[in-house]
Amino acid sequence: MAPGLIKAVVTLPAQSGLPADNVTNTFHFYQDGTVPVGTFGPEITTLIEQFYSSVVVGDPTTHPVGYFISGLIDRAGLVTVDQYDWTSFGPTGSPIWTETFTPPATSGASDFQPPELAVCVSFNGNATGVPEVGPSGPIPTPEAAQDMGAPATHTGRTRPASRLRNRVYVGPLIIDAFDAATGRITNGFSELCSAAAKRLCQPGTNVRLVVASARAGSYTNPVTVWCDNEPDIQRRRGRKATVRNTKTV
Repeated sequence: MAPGLIKAVVTLPAQSGLPADNVTNTFHFYQDGTVPVGTFGPEITTLIEQFYSSVVVGDPTTHPVGYFISGLIDRAGLVTVDQYDWTSFGPTGSPIWTETFTPPATSGASDFQPPELAVCVSFNGNATGVPEVGPSGPIPTPEAAQDMGAPATHTGRTRPASRLRNRVYVGPLIIDAFDAATGRITNGFSELCSAAAKRLCQPGTNVRLVVASARAGSYTNPVTVWCDNEPDIQRRRGRKATVRNTKTV
């Protein structure tokens, strides 16, 4: 149990209007456990909005993270932040606080990249002395596999260090986020995402961002954040094809 732990699910609305095309990310925050959970919902929403929409002081791009998010996100819609009581580290039930904000301003560029491409931003707890791969033993089976008839547990290796990492995936992206010569993420955009993540980790008035793990049933403060220059693939963000060209052979 972790009184005061909140899971905040951020949903960016898709320009297509299809819920399946919406982009989601999850952040975790901690507040004083003696105060009713949800008391500081507006503060959490403000911190998340700042991550996407506010310029980081001193950043050479002079743009917020959201500037590099493409027009596949509907700027006429609203970003939704659903906050859940995650004291139990289990199923969340209904949100205890829901709030919206206007999507971050766009660059206006029309050269969208595939929606599966994203930048991974990692929030990391102190993993000193924690092994990346642990001993073999029974581990929980993912719910999707259980739904298809798999047992609740299976034999495998634990990954203790991964329980000290939380990640969000910034996207879909415009071509300005990529280096034309290498196809990798530009150093400027990678640095911007890291700087915005560092700012988000600074304790607020009543809440602070934490790294939380359902498997471990615990949370910790982040000690580092990072963003590298290789785009990540988020297959669940892919769209269905609208055209199929077939030839008879």
